[in-house]
Amino acid sequence: ELDGARRTGLEQALSEGDYAKLGQLTGTKVIHISERDTQISDKPKQVGEFVNTWSVEGFYEEGIAPAEMGWGTHEPVLPEHAYTHEDGPQNQICLAQTGITTYVRSWVPIGGPIIGMVVRHGEAFTISDHLTVWENGKAAYRPTVHYAYLPTDARSEE
Repeated sequence: ELDGARRTGLEQALSEGDYAKLGQLTGTKVIHISERDTQISDKPKQVGEFVNTWSVEGFYEEGIAPAEMGWGTHEPVLPEHAYTHEDGPQNQICLAQTGITTYVRSWVPIGGPIIGMVVRHGEAFTISDHLTVWENGKAAYRPTVHYAYLPTDARSEE
């Protein structure tokens, strides 16, 4: 059960559409943008052919780029081989490895647990930026946000 002050804060943030404050008050630390590609084609895949319902070129470009994510204020230490950007809102980090070789455990509504790739996606940055609570010119709260993508099982020759 919520105490009066916390309940009032949550109700106020919700009524004002202040989702950053709502995230802070609920204690939200990490947001996964999880996707499992479950689409099946009626066209047989050719031997050695890569298939994907996402744009193949887009998946390739995002997959070979460094793994990127919005970095939360609750994270005290950067991962090994991570780096930040000198300019901008300081809500992004990059890892010195590709997105298609960086895996996270996640969950999707249809299918449950997945192990997805941390491919770069703009939502990770815009969501973490929009959910930042600023106090006295400093980020007081920001969740970690990243993509977790599991391609279709039909993607490659097995």
